[in-house]
Amino acid sequence: MREALFLLSGILWDADFTESLRDLILGEDNILDSPRNMICLQPGLHRWWHNGYIAFEPVAELSNGVRVRLRWLGVSGLVPSDRRLLDTDPRGCLTTPLEVSSIHLRDFWTGRLLTDGVFFNITASNPDNAPSYGLLKLQWDLMRFVAISGIAGTGHSHSISENTGAAT
Repeated sequence: MREALFLLSGILWDADFTESLRDLILGEDNILDSPRNMICLQPGLHRWWHNGYIAFEPVAELSNGVRVRLRWLGVSGLVPSDRRLLDTDPRGCLTTPLEVSSIHLRDFWTGRLLTDGVFFNITASNPDNAPSYGLLKLQWDLMRFVAISGIAGTGHSHSISENTGAAT
C-alpha cells in the first residue's frame, strides 16, 4: 500500500516532496509511530477529521510545530450512476453534512470560535516531537481528494452536532 502511494505521488507532487515523504513513511527512521505523526484532539473533532468533515491545511512550519487552517470539507452527494458534464465544477456538488453555524467548536485556550478558515498552531514542548508538516500536507491533499470523490461521509451519519465543545 505504501509503495503504491509513492508510485502515484510522482503524478501529484514534485520530486522533492515525494522523496521527503518516502523518508518520513518508508525510511528506516520513519515517524509513523512517533509523536510527529500524532495530534491530540477533542474526541468529536477527531471523529470529524476521521470522517472527512474537516481537514487541517498546513500553512507554515514553526520551530516547535505547524500553523494550520481549519477547513470544513463538503461531502459529495454524487453516486457512480450520476451523469455530469465534464466541465461541471466539483465544488458545486459538495454539501456540508451539518449546519456548521450550529456547531460551537471553541479553542480551548482562547474560547474563540473555530470556524472555517481560522488559523491556529499545533505545537509540542519538545521540538523533536513537533507534528510533521509533510505528513499534514499529505493528509490535507488526500482529504480534499476524498471530499471531491464522494468518499467522505460514506456510511457515516451526517448528524454530528451532538459533539460540541472545546477543541484542544
